[in-house]
Amino acid sequence: MQIFSAITGENCPNNASNTATMVPVGYFRVTYTNSSEVSFSFKLSQNEKIEWPGGSPPEDSPKCGFDNDKCNPPDSPVGESVKMAIIAGISGFAGLLILLFGVSRIRLVSLETEAPLLMDSFMNGDIIGDSTRFGFFKGTSVVVKRVGTKHVDLTRSVLLEMKQMLDIRHDNLSHFIGATADPPNICIVSEFYSRGSLQEILENKDVKLDHMFICSLVNDIAKGMGHLHCTDIKSHGSLKSSNCLVDSRWVLKIADYGLPTFRSKLTKTFKYTESYYEDLLWTAPEILRLSSRPVNGTQEGDVYSFAIILQEFHTREGPYSANYMQPEEIVKRVTEAEIPPFRPTVVNLITGVEELRELMKLCWEEKPEARPDFHDIRKTMHRIVSNSGISFSNLRKTNIFDNVVYMMEKYADNLEDLVSERTVQLMEEKKKTDALLDRILPRPVAEQLKRGKAVEAESFHEVSIYFSDIVGFTQLSSDSTPMQMMSTPNAHMNVNASKNSLDASTVISSSLPILRIFAGRREIGQVVTFLNALYTLFDDIIREFDVYKVETIGDAYMVVSGLPIRNGDSHAAEIAGMALHLIAGVKQDFVVPHRPDHKIELRVGIHSGPVVAGVVGSTMPRYCLFGDTVNTASRMESTGEGLKIHISEATKKLLEKLGGFIIEERGDVFLKGKGKVKSYWLVDFAKKTLRFSRRSFKRVKEHSDQPSGLLGILEAPPSPCRVSRTSSLRRTMKSMQPEPQVAKGKHVVDANDKSDDFSSV
Repeated sequence: MQIFSAITGENCPNNASNTATMVPVGYFRVTYTNSSEVSFSFKLSQNEKIEWPGGSPPEDSPKCGFDNDKCNPPDSPVGESVKMAIIAGISGFAGLLILLFGVSRIRLVSLETEAPLLMDSFMNGDIIGDSTRFGFFKGTSVVVKRVGTKHVDLTRSVLLEMKQMLDIRHDNLSHFIGATADPPNICIVSEFYSRGSLQEILENKDVKLDHMFICSLVNDIAKGMGHLHCTDIKSHGSLKSSNCLVDSRWVLKIADYGLPTFRSKLTKTFKYTESYYEDLLWTAPEILRLSSRPVNGTQEGDVYSFAIILQEFHTREGPYSANYMQPEEIVKRVTEAEIPPFRPTVVNLITGVEELRELMKLCWEEKPEARPDFHDIRKTMHRIVSNSGISFSNLRKTNIFDNVVYMMEKYADNLEDLVSERTVQLMEEKKKTDALLDRILPRPVAEQLKRGKAVEAESFHEVSIYFSDIVGFTQLSSDSTPMQMMSTPNAHMNVNASKNSLDASTVISSSLPILRIFAGRREIGQVVTFLNALYTLFDDIIREFDVYKVETIGDAYMVVSGLPIRNGDSHAAEIAGMALHLIAGVKQDFVVPHRPDHKIELRVGIHSGPVVAGVVGSTMPRYCLFGDTVNTASRMESTGEGLKIHISEATKKLLEKLGGFIIEERGDVFLKGKGKVKSYWLVDFAKKTLRFSRRSFKRVKEHSDQPSGLLGILEAPPSPCRVSRTSSLRRTMKSMQPEPQVAKGKHVVDANDKSDDFSSV
């Protein structure tokens, strides 16, 4: 193949015409090799050269480009305007950058100036309060949450977090007041809300929550979280019922959000403790699976926490309360990807708004992307309110003032019902307290103490004092085991029918007092069981007499008659008749519960004389008797004999005056501090007419079924004899005519006992 060079007419040798001539200047060579490959080469012809127009090869591209886009016609107005627009745009963009940088710099400088000033105001004592958690700042009640660290660096990120918090203003978000970084008072300060947390309200069954209350509180959470997710803070990270606070107008405020740098240094509970796992019950499973959990959490995690709060609304209890599991086990099962996922068991549904259950299940979906956002939750709440039978049929048409007024009215109605209920409970407790006080102190003394008056000591010219103890009680106690297990059915059992019975209650049968016992399975002391049975019998008997039980110490039993209300000379007859009844009750059929074959012996001493009585002590006031009469009565008991009533000469004279008793002279006995004195035995009623009042038996039988101990005291009706100061025995004593007769060393007082209130034993 030959190569030709075109020569124009101007360059032709003869220059005779304008024709062009093709001059060969070289050729291409094609070479074939043995491997069937082809190669090309170019060779110029000898003594030939290429004649280029203008003396040089042409350029690769035209000067103005193939599309003529590299050149503009001279003096074109379009080209000048484009240039100016480009220059203006570049200048404007640069100016905007400079402006934005300047504004951000000014804000940062302002932030760096304002934050330390706010902190200085805290450090200079603007927070006033005695409590470590509450106080006042510029007239506003505040909550102080202390940070468990010794130092916090005020970096720009920390200051930016604080600025974000200060800029947030929403009706359903807690108002952030400030923070301090001055050791050791490093803390976060926020506004205080009087009604406490949502958790406290839900777990308080006294607070009645109707549909409107519940929907309003749930909607407040959705509105607050929806606004928080639209701010620079993005998410909460620790949403739970204890972080939802309620103010005095029943508006819910979400607290403990933002400030991740500060909150990361808050004092946390120790890991792997019960409190640590309890705080995780509101945390989403995908966050639980992370080795390092973000302080601010995620928006999807906040929706899951909202679902757990809905469960608390349904049950009015804490998270997973119906699962009956330990928090650690619950967190472990939520973290594991079970099929189906482990979630709280919701037993109680809010009647009338069952759609909340479906919303709750949707919000705790295992996949985060399947959960709705709070914008969708608010739409669902509007639909729920619209479909429910609430008085405010549509939440969107209810203004804030009407909502607050409605909730306050409902709360006021609830308070009225609660006050009425508490008033009834208060009156019942007052009756129990009065009954208990009347058994601890004499009624006139108790009335003075209840009115706040001081009880002054009072002197009584003559009273009768009874002392008794159990012969051989020390040996009996040493032979008894301290504790034993009791297991008998809750039914009455006669001791004589079952000697192995170990019950503990006294019942008086139709003829004589017989010890019967009833108890469930419980652990009780044998000695305590024995004394409780004996003293229950004593207490039931003395109800029918005008006497006052002073105290019991171990096996010692002390009773007095003639005070605090004087009863003339009848006190001796009251004490004497009571003593004869007690001796008869013990001697005839009383059985020691753990030793049925053992018969106890009661030793009694009685003396009459003057005493001084008064209340001693303030922490546990005691009505005490003072005087030589008390000592003498005690000596009469200690020098007496088993199953006998030892009386002094003073008591003997009073009984002779009243009549109706058989008295036997004992002779001289030695009393410590008095020497030899003459004493007597009170043997029986006159003509051996020892009686049990039918009314007394009936009352004792009724009270035998009362529980022993404090509960029995509170539930037992008060003794009428302490009010009327009358008894069947005293009425009988007044009808008796004293006719002393001496027979075989005994002083016998005859009595015309015509009363039919007694039945012979």
